[in-house]
Amino acid sequence: MKNTLTLIFFFLAITFVSAQTEPFMDYNFSNEEIEIPAEFADKEEIILFQNRKREIVADGKTTTEYTLFHDKTLVNSDEAIEKNNRIYISYSSEEKILKNENRVISPDGKITVLNDDDIHEETDTETRRNYAYYAVKGLEKGSIIETIYVKQVYPRLSDNNISFQFSAPIIKSTFELIYQDYLIFKYKSYNGLSEAVMDEEKYEDRISLSIEETNIPAINYEAKLANPSRHRKSFRYRLFGNKENGNTNFYNYNQFVSNAYTNICYELSKKETKTLIKFIDDIELTDDDYDNILNIEHLVKTNIVNDRYYGENEDIVDILKAKKGTVIDALILYKAIFDHLEIPAEFVFTTDRFEMSFDKEFETTNNLSYGLIYFPEQKMYLDPRNKTLRVPLINDGHTHNNGIRFKEKEFAGEIMAVADPIFIEPVSMHVTKDTMKIVIDFTEDISNPKINSYVNFGGYSGAYLQGIVDQVPEDQYEDIIDGILKNYTADVEIYEKEIINNGLKYAGKENFAIKLEFQGEDMIQKAGNKYLFKIGETIGRQQEIYQTEDRVLPVEINYPHYYYRTLEVKLPNGYKITNPESANFNYKVVMDEKEEAIFTSTYEQNDRNYIIENIEYYDAVMYPIEQFEAYKSVLNAAADFNKIVWVIEKTEE
Repeated sequence: MKNTLTLIFFFLAITFVSAQTEPFMDYNFSNEEIEIPAEFADKEEIILFQNRKREIVADGKTTTEYTLFHDKTLVNSDEAIEKNNRIYISYSSEEKILKNENRVISPDGKITVLNDDDIHEETDTETRRNYAYYAVKGLEKGSIIETIYVKQVYPRLSDNNISFQFSAPIIKSTFELIYQDYLIFKYKSYNGLSEAVMDEEKYEDRISLSIEETNIPAINYEAKLANPSRHRKSFRYRLFGNKENGNTNFYNYNQFVSNAYTNICYELSKKETKTLIKFIDDIELTDDDYDNILNIEHLVKTNIVNDRYYGENEDIVDILKAKKGTVIDALILYKAIFDHLEIPAEFVFTTDRFEMSFDKEFETTNNLSYGLIYFPEQKMYLDPRNKTLRVPLINDGHTHNNGIRFKEKEFAGEIMAVADPIFIEPVSMHVTKDTMKIVIDFTEDISNPKINSYVNFGGYSGAYLQGIVDQVPEDQYEDIIDGILKNYTADVEIYEKEIINNGLKYAGKENFAIKLEFQGEDMIQKAGNKYLFKIGETIGRQQEIYQTEDRVLPVEINYPHYYYRTLEVKLPNGYKITNPESANFNYKVVMDEKEEAIFTSTYEQNDRNYIIENIEYYDAVMYPIEQFEAYKSVLNAAADFNKIVWVIEKTEE
């Protein structure tokens, strides 16, 4: 068994190691004056100039890549100064920093060159990447930070994505790829970025592929209910061919699928089969494959730790002995179990749409970052990376996204796989359905109602709550739960609570739920002969969206979801609600003659009982910019409902 996808591609007849030439070493700071356009003049941070170059250097049988980064950034606020007071360069153990120069230009023109004493080192424990950073001192408003570094890196030929849009505006940004003229690259610009220009005369025996873009507006990466990564200007490229040996179409999906399938799906040895059977022996199998899939997922996720850096496993025996492994290890284990139990299961590879959307028209391994298991009979997915989620829930970033499915076919008596495009549908909103039933009883004390609240959390909203108890210390768990409960009690003291179906053992089987009883005296206020009751607060605080500037990005949410709430108010003899109609709402988003989002609320009166029925749902994942105001009205309606105050007064005798 080959336990890694990094061995999949063997297209180039060259070895990637260090080369003799070191480009870009003569590149220096620029003293060119840069005029700031009027539309950027009031911005807190402005990237005046950004230049990125990459050169692929082949020297006989060795090939390497050199990268140059040059950036000049103007900081115009305390926040921008704080954000830029460290200059980071990340690198792996296989990479070398060949040049690293930084300077600060103060508003009066004074230049301060940072020296080696200002360099610090740190390692990200999660990614295991090293970071060299300068601690920038003495920054003031109007300062310019200028950075140049050159790195020698392993050639990236299949998964390149260059962003041209950030949280700060850019006056000028350039990118250049330099490569041998016998290589062929495919490339594509996104979201209005200028097309790349190829120049075969600029360098001897090399080709220049370059882009220049000016006056790029900032993109708001903190925009609520949006996916900036989908809409930013960017550029992708990949190696396509080698004219010297005539090979073309490197890194294509069918080749990826064929090699990956061969590496992951293989015939188990007798020892592996015996170990596998022993591992699944405790699973109580039924006639329902959905239950079996759920039980297998729970078994694997509670016994095997996902460790992306653990590369010691050679086979399934090693995986089960070590009780940890990479995602590829998990895919191998799951597939072996499902094949043994004759449950049809396939692989799907995709992206996280909040990091980079999948482009089915441009084949690149960037599109194949995350592996899922697909069950064609159930039409659902299993996410091997996420410890908390259970089928049919997967990381929501993988849903509403394209992917490549490993479609199994038989050729000459052997089972093989080919690439089959697939759209990964989001999980139905009826799966992530939260149900709330609230009873507010004034019959014993008009100034201090007894409130019973029951909340059932479905799908994603329940899954993340359900798993907390298994992942944090007990004292920390209590603090987290208290914070959640207070959302539904307006911070009043709870005198009885019950947490239902708590823990991952219920994941995918029973919904997480809470039952609360508390007194509502802090939610009611006497005003003369009337009582003002904050009935809206009983549904908990709600999300709001305010847009002081023109909306630029369309709405994109994580997943469809549904809320159903009933609120029953019981009054004693001689009292009534004078403004029950304030609970009536009716907001909708209609797209293609279909109601894709709604917030409706109605009340009915039965003698001294008032019952509110409240329905809120979001069935679509994406809402175009022209629907933003309608969407905002639906979303804010829940927050407006949260502010409703019912007036209670005595009836006339």
